[in-house]
Amino acid sequence: MKKNVEIIKRTNSLTPTAEILRQNRAFYGLTQAQCAALIHVTTNTWSQYERGLRQISAGLYELWLIKVNTVDK
Repeated sequence: MKKNVEIIKRTNSLTPTAEILRQNRAFYGLTQAQCAALIHVTTNTWSQYERGLRQISAGLYELWLIKVNTVDK
């Protein structure tokens, strides 16, 4: 987790870049479908976040961070 927090701090943004979002998902060992389900969006929407076609909102990203740190994998 500490590694991810450092990555997020370096962006100086409340929302991650597409690359950081992919890195964070890989860090937690989750699929795009699993990540999408955690924040109640479609897998296609999550894919668009990771490809940089859409920007995840700060609120959804915060929800995702909370859930990946509390949900048993």
